[in-house]
Amino acid sequence: MLRWASPPPGKYSVRLTSGDVVRTATLTVEKDPRLSGVSDTEILEQYRFAIKIRDKTSAVHAAVVKIRDARASAKSEEVKAALAAVEEELYQVRNRSPWDTLNYPIKLNNQLAVLEMLVEMGNGRPTDQDYAVFEELSARVSEIFGRLDRIWSGLK
Repeated sequence: MLRWASPPPGKYSVRLTSGDVVRTATLTVEKDPRLSGVSDTEILEQYRFAIKIRDKTSAVHAAVVKIRDARASAKSEEVKAALAAVEEELYQVRNRSPWDTLNYPIKLNNQLAVLEMLVEMGNGRPTDQDYAVFEELSARVSEIFGRLDRIWSGLK
């Protein structure tokens, strides 16, 4: 299995900056010749879907950071508790080591990250199951973000 950590085949512009010195060059990413049965369209779909998952994961992480900042400055214990409950659905706060997942299951941020890893490990278009899992996880994120929005509006 190959992992597409790089962009799909094509020409790209790269820029390196060091202090005041800036260098730009063109870079060509070629398709792995072992993927002869996979079309460029499938590779592009895989890449775009992985980016979509990454963006959802980033939104979850940004929410956790915002929740932690708000909890630190919240005056009300009720608000702190509500924010903590939301954070615990997005992020596993009890893990202290890699082995803690045996005792404390992964939460939405890790579920999304695992899905992205599996999509990137594939060799072409993501599976229907990948899309279904993403839709399920996205729906859960939306529901939790809705609850978070209600908490934010109560703070104003």
